[in-house]
Amino acid sequence: MHTHNGRISRVPSTFAIPQAMQLQDAWVLWWLGTDELPAFRQLTCAELPSDGVRKRFSEWRKVFEMLISELNHRSGATVKAENATDAQKLLNQLYTHKVIPNSVIKHKGKKLRANKRTMGTQYKAMRKAEREKKSLHIIFSACNSP
Repeated sequence: MHTHNGRISRVPSTFAIPQAMQLQDAWVLWWLGTDELPAFRQLTCAELPSDGVRKRFSEWRKVFEMLISELNHRSGATVKAENATDAQKLLNQLYTHKVIPNSVIKHKGKKLRANKRTMGTQYKAMRKAEREKKSLHIIFSACNSP
């Protein structure tokens, strides 16, 4: 346990969430955490050390809650990952069910394969699709526009 800002937390005061983390790595952290940190899905904003970390965590939570909700809907069951193998299977299901397109997309003039997309790219694509009121099946291909 750690303390910062007078509060007890499961993360150290130096905790940060990198914006450029790839989706597949973030997915594992969301479900499983690390040896030193709990699964990110178990954290609360109150435990996080700064406004910037809380903002990024909120973005991650929004992306993962949407992905998990859509995967639950499409698979007809509540999904859960107990280990790295389970997490990878769920990620593969996101591609299989086309919740996340497995195709190459263009983002800021660069071609990105599905396994190279960052959480920041995913979040921005989701926000853009929401603003344009596009349906869920094209949310993550919303960055196709040049």
